[in-house]
Amino acid sequence: ISNVNNSRNSVEAEIDVPNGDRPALLIFSRPYFRGYKAHIGSENLAVSSYRGLFPVIEVPPGTQGRLVLTYRPIWLTLGGSLAVLCALVMLGGCLLAKFGPHNHAGAHR
Repeated sequence: ISNVNNSRNSVEAEIDVPNGDRPALLIFSRPYFRGYKAHIGSENLAVSSYRGLFPVIEVPPGTQGRLVLTYRPIWLTLGGSLAVLCALVMLGGCLLAKFGPHNHAGAHR
């Protein structure tokens, strides 16, 4: 493992697992929550946990490349989308109130 880049929601590292009959188990020192995804290139890897505490990735023997572990739970993606939608509806309502048709009582008698 080399060239590790650790950020708030992801970890990237160059890995080189020796050939053989045993995979490498990588355990990360960050809390485990559902929503972790891992891949090396286009190959997705399963993310499990060690006793529900730490993310664990089993990397097949002979694998080499840039490992990327990201935390992006579905609720975060949906919540962000919903927040943007609400902001657009609110902006549309403000624009309609400012520039939309107005009902002026008694204007056309």
